[in-house]
Formats: sequence, structure tokens, C-alpha cells
Amino acid sequence: MRELVWMEGAGNRFALHDSLTQGALERPAERIQELAGGPRQPDGLLVLEADEDAGVRMTVYNRDGSRPEACGNGLRCLALAAVDAGHVRPGETFSVATDGGVRRAHVDSELSVRVSMGAGRVVGTHTFSLHGQQVQGIECEVGNPHVVLVRPSLTDAEVTGFGPEIERDERFPRGTNVEFVVGSGSRLRARVWERGVGETAACGTGACAIAIALAPPLPVEVCLPGGTLIVDREDGELWLTGPVVRLA
Repeated sequence: MRELVWMEGAGNRFALHDSLTQGALERPAERIQELAGGPRQPDGLLVLEADEDAGVRMTVYNRDGSRPEACGNGLRCLALAAVDAGHVRPGETFSVATDGGVRRAHVDSELSVRVSMGAGRVVGTHTFSLHGQQVQGIECEVGNPHVVLVRPSLTDAEVTGFGPEIERDERFPRGTNVEFVVGSGSRLRARVWERGVGETAACGTGACAIAIALAPPLPVEVCLPGGTLIVDREDGELWLTGPVVRLA
């Protein structure tokens, strides 16, 4: 059996290690940095472990070796892997412990993997002086930190220029993820600069942050370069739905 399997959630690419079947993974923070220098360039490393209360646990390592509190697309990939490996029964809703709290997951098919993301909240607004512009951002928490910017268009100059500056802004001592959004209503387009990674093809917690920052009627579709994610609310929690692809 391969030590790592590769999965992609709406464009977010992950290497995954199943500790329940293969034993503990040594040096996970170093391993992801080694993988990041290779040809496949994963956005993160997911470690599937046992948990006394929830049954299974997800631990995530960013490309730079840091450990984020939450990862929506990583959670969706891990949920499908847990079903594939027989750790949970297909069609049941099960719990996954994460650094951001216990989440729930349900796998209908590879095209529809659905996970809870907590309540989420808007923290406040900020003004950033960026490249001669005054830019407004909405700070949100979805188990991890985000700043959402509503922009007239999605340009490389803004994503790769504004993104790292806001990520390292002194107002965010833990760093922050940054979402750039265009549109309104039930269908939005976005690009994401992820803390500890750089620009990624998608971001599940980022899609949830966009939904609570812009407060459209839910459900809302967030169209990212790697695919479309749906954010809804049920029983006071945000739920994230989208596809997962098993990679060879």
C-alpha cells in the first residue's frame, strides 16, 4: 500500500496519510516541505488518525510546514478517504475531530462530499494601504482567519501583490488567508491567497468566509479557479459541499 494517496478537492491538491492502516507518519511538517519541492506541489498534507471521541481525526500541514486550524477542502478529501478505507460506512454522517473543533461529514459520492464548518463569524472591517490604494477588507473567522475583499475584477496583480501583504499584516499575528471576490447574489467568483501556501485553486474555509462576509441568501455558489463550492447553513452551522477527485 502506498504511504501517501493523492486527492483533490475542487482544485485543492493534498497528499494524505492514513495512520489507522499504516501507522504514524514520521516528520509530517518536514515531509510536506519535501513534497512541496517536488513535481506534484501539494497545497497541504492531511493525516488521518484515530480519535477517542469523534472516531477519526484530521491534522493538516500547510506547504510551508505550518499547521492551520481548519481546512474545508482537506476535510472533504479526508472524509472520502475514510469511507474508501472502510473506517466509516458509506452514506452515514460521521464526526471528524480537527484543530478547529469537531466537524461532521457526509459522503454521497465523489461529486458531493459535504462537511460542517462551524458557525463562522464576522470580526470587523479594516482599511489597507496597498500599492497607492485604500482597500477595504472584512475580517472573518471560520475556525481559521480570513480577510475578504470585494473587488471590481480578479487580477493577478492584486492576488499576488495584495495577498502576501495582507497575510503578513501586523493586525493578524497568526497571519491570515485572503479572498478576492467579484459579483453578488447566489453566484460569486473568487480567488484565494492562502496563508502558508500562496495562491491556491480553491479554499473551502475561504468560500465559507465569503458567504458570511457578503451575507447573501444561502445557499451560495462560490466559483474558484479549481471548481465550484456550495455553502449552505443548517442547524446554525455552515456546510460546505463540492467534488473530490482521487488522483493516481
